[in-house]
Amino acid sequence: MGIKVKDDNWYVKRVLEAGARQGWLEEPCGKMVVAVSGGSDSVALLWLLCQVWDKDKLVVAHVDHGIRKETSKRDALFVRNLAESWGLNIALLQVEVPKLCKKGESIEVAARRIRYDFFEKTAKSVGARWIALGHTANDQAETVLHNIIRGCGIKGLAGIPERRGKIVRPIIDFYRKELMELLRSKGIEWVSDETNEETIYTRNKIRLNLIPYIERNFNKQFVKHLLGISEIARPLANLVEEEAAKLDLWSSKNVPGMLKAWERSVILRRGLDRGLEVILLEGKRRNLKPLSRERISVLRELLNKRSFWRFQWERDIEIVGEKDLIVFRRREQAQKREFIEKEILVPGSNATGKLKWDDWSIEWKRAEKEERKVKLGVFSACVPFDNNYKIMSIGRFMTSSVEKCLKEKVKTEWRSMKERPVVTDEKRILWIPGTGGISLEASGKEQQLLVLKAHIKERRFLQDGQI
Repeated sequence: MGIKVKDDNWYVKRVLEAGARQGWLEEPCGKMVVAVSGGSDSVALLWLLCQVWDKDKLVVAHVDHGIRKETSKRDALFVRNLAESWGLNIALLQVEVPKLCKKGESIEVAARRIRYDFFEKTAKSVGARWIALGHTANDQAETVLHNIIRGCGIKGLAGIPERRGKIVRPIIDFYRKELMELLRSKGIEWVSDETNEETIYTRNKIRLNLIPYIERNFNKQFVKHLLGISEIARPLANLVEEEAAKLDLWSSKNVPGMLKAWERSVILRRGLDRGLEVILLEGKRRNLKPLSRERISVLRELLNKRSFWRFQWERDIEIVGEKDLIVFRRREQAQKREFIEKEILVPGSNATGKLKWDDWSIEWKRAEKEERKVKLGVFSACVPFDNNYKIMSIGRFMTSSVEKCLKEKVKTEWRSMKERPVVTDEKRILWIPGTGGISLEASGKEQQLLVLKAHIKERRFLQDGQI
């Protein structure tokens, strides 16, 4: 139905301006998930989007984190009633965050991870193009100051991005006080989260204590000046990110089983700082917790090392440096595992089978006529049918010649390959799923062939919702 414009509404005009900048206004017919906690910011966001978007294409998303017990249930009920009274679709999630915290993860970080993952899943399930969050100008100023306190560079001074992928922030230019005035003028209620008044959290200390103190004793326009810093820094931060994205594209390498991999020589061709920006960009894309300035310095020093090194980013995520590769991987990938060896029996013409190997799924069958031309490749292979083969850990079949072959093919250190499955006739390695193998040819035109195919489970990060 398109955009409905109310020219006499100052608030709506500013939201439309934000939509034009952020790109979501260009696709008014798409669905949008709106994160609503029940607080004044998110309720105002929802009301404003109802003025500029088709209501039947808005989906309210709310997470009851189970942290505040009865008040959490109260908030969930309030949001449900609000959505129903406004004729909106709603998606609710009830969880107990304290029970779902990962090792070394705070409740605050766990709640953010679960919340953003729910928003992503909701958007996917309803086919939504956008996820709208209710961050305001006050949130922006608090984030910039928080980054300064922790130690930051130009990206930290830029603060919260207006848009990151499908996540948009339509009210990022509004002050919280302005949004409360809007709701009061419309007679719209909201609920308050009592944890926002607890100063055990750094962000709350900044909002409740530090900023008011500076405004009273130094400069009443302090928040405005923080926003000015953000506006100046953002174009520079965007330029750095654009350059990092280009270098990422040039240096990326497909290494099955790794979350991300780059060729070391390419990623560092334009200097350590440029290579570092590529890695930091990947962390941002995956919503990992931003590294402190001190830890960034440590990572920078490691990037210059040619020997093997490991750098833990957060929880189970680490960066590994090798002679020719730099990779993102889960720490669990480096832990010793026991893998099942499987013999591929070919007693008859209908030999078929399948094997699970960690993240790999390997299957085999007799080749049809149209498949006889399939050659050894990265994820498929064709071998003579007249032998029995085994799938086993490459570490149990290591020779100096195999190690040399591996280094030439995948340019990686031995420790990254030792648990990869291989297909062997116990004399030689015939095929390494995800890498390739030794070239073989059928001895005769009529010789039967066995087709092998491999699939690897796609690894993804849960969205941690890091702003």
